[in-house]
Amino acid sequence: MKQIQKFILSIPLLLCSNCLGLAVFTLGNFEVKQDKIWKSNHYCFKKENLFSENEIIDCFGTPSHIELFEKCKVLYFSNGLKWTGLGVYAVFVPIVMPIPISRSYTKAYIISEKVITIVFDNTELNYMYGFINTDNPNHKPYNFGEINGLDRKQIKKIPLNQCLNSNDNLIN
Repeated sequence: MKQIQKFILSIPLLLCSNCLGLAVFTLGNFEVKQDKIWKSNHYCFKKENLFSENEIIDCFGTPSHIELFEKCKVLYFSNGLKWTGLGVYAVFVPIVMPIPISRSYTKAYIISEKVITIVFDNTELNYMYGFINTDNPNHKPYNFGEINGLDRKQIKKIPLNQCLNSNDNLIN
């Protein structure tokens, strides 16, 4: 009986911890557009000006392949595997069954020798049924259905209007 009382009294403390919950979820793949870019342990950051094609190659190394997307040249830099999977979050412990589905890439979109956008592949919660409490105020604790990340802001495919427009506007 004392054990049950201790557990019941500890529930408010557990809810204040970093992560606590009971949920089932699936992992999905999303894209993230970022100004700060990195490869392994080294950062390449340029806030004021656009990267040139040569600067981005100096930062990431030789691209694994190059494609054309409308009026953009796209450099693909391999980041390993892209994952999907299923999982259960039980109290403090996430139990995940990851499944590799393809290659993960960092993509540099280039117009007129200038990198206009860097897009990273990202694996995040896609569907979730249950409750996960985190210390991040942007995360919604109760989720039932498609959530696109705990912050509900993940995007499956970044729109690249700069590549589709007929003018050469390089502003993101």
